[in-house]
Amino acid sequence: MKKGHWVVLDELNLASQSVLESLNSVFDHRGELYVPELARSFLVNRDQTKIFACQNPVHEGGGRRGLPKSFLNRFTQVYVRGLAGEDMEFILNNSFPQIPPDVMKLMVKFNQQVNTSHCRVMKTPHAYCRVMYTPHAYC
Repeated sequence: MKKGHWVVLDELNLASQSVLESLNSVFDHRGELYVPELARSFLVNRDQTKIFACQNPVHEGGGRRGLPKSFLNRFTQVYVRGLAGEDMEFILNNSFPQIPPDVMKLMVKFNQQVNTSHCRVMKTPHAYCRVMYTPHAYC
């Protein structure tokens, strides 16, 4: 952040309250990040640093909670739907060319079936409900 790099904060709605409070100082008039463990503050290059925050829907569980509106208002919110089957096949076929396309197609079909079942159980609109089961080697 000091050098103006881009930062991705993934799963932000799993962050502790102390992390969110530290981030607030980045966005307010102070423009700095305080790290309590180091007892130091770091100035943020506000002209060049770009911060992207990602989160999954609260209904996915795992300790996720809604972030305060005062915090969310600091970001432009963009909602992204899950990938279509054809998109997943394209990405996986290009990432793992050693796996035959017919096997990949079956894997994607299985994933879609799991998603559909999970969404019915969770009573979530399918377009916003994704469960990704992949072999460990792909993680």
